[in-house]
Amino acid sequence: MCKLVKITIFLAIVSIASFLSAANIMWNAGISNNPAAPVVGQVVTFTATFTVNPGPADNIRVIGGVDGVNIYDRRWARSFATNASQRINFTWTATAGNHRAFFTVDPDNVVRETNETDNTTEVNFNVSATGTVVYEANNNIAPVEMFNSNRPDLIIDSLSWLPLDIQNGETVVFTARVVNQGNRGTLRDFKVIFRIMYVNPNQTVEIGEGHVGALGPGQTMNVKLKVQFNATDISWLTPTNVLINAEADGYHVINETNENNNKISAYLSFR
Repeated sequence: MCKLVKITIFLAIVSIASFLSAANIMWNAGISNNPAAPVVGQVVTFTATFTVNPGPADNIRVIGGVDGVNIYDRRWARSFATNASQRINFTWTATAGNHRAFFTVDPDNVVRETNETDNTTEVNFNVSATGTVVYEANNNIAPVEMFNSNRPDLIIDSLSWLPLDIQNGETVVFTARVVNQGNRGTLRDFKVIFRIMYVNPNQTVEIGEGHVGALGPGQTMNVKLKVQFNATDISWLTPTNVLINAEADGYHVINETNENNNKISAYLSFR
């Protein structure tokens, strides 16, 4: 075996071992509050539980608070083994209005995890003279977009391909232009998923995905996918029967102001 192959295999083994050794910290469920329906002036206790799976994980820090203001901040010196859990809580005096309570584990990204996008749990609620009504809860979301009403909003404003008229079996390059039309950056990566959709018979085939880095407010990025086009059935290649579909944030890792405008479709033509 040549030296280059040996080095390649060694690096692959090191990479796999490094991934397998990574931990993951997740929230068991949403945030609970006591009393469940507080009124203005009452002291409310917010509680949540995190679990390490897989472990071990060391030097875990958790912060928590209301409306982006940290009230809870603790770091554990001990090591958490696989399936070890920790229940935590903090108190807050209720004031009138709409609020957001949150817990974030490993806010500084000290712990190397298999999933870095599920470290926050939050709950939105309203306090009035007659009590609180919870109207939104998000568990295991990333902490980036939740502290402000300003959030990203991802759309695909154009979808093109070459060649324009496709012959079955040939290589096609699809291009989707992604735009962050929100007033906050994504601050982390996300995927664009490309799909072929047949109208009759109804069938959807995922053909690939493209990667987008952190995208600031107003920024755009062209995402290209080069793929050999092979129809499920050649007889289906009729006018207005085959569409190309692209979806920004196809795995829903970005918390957006509008989650319903991420897709775009266009009919393909053939020769």
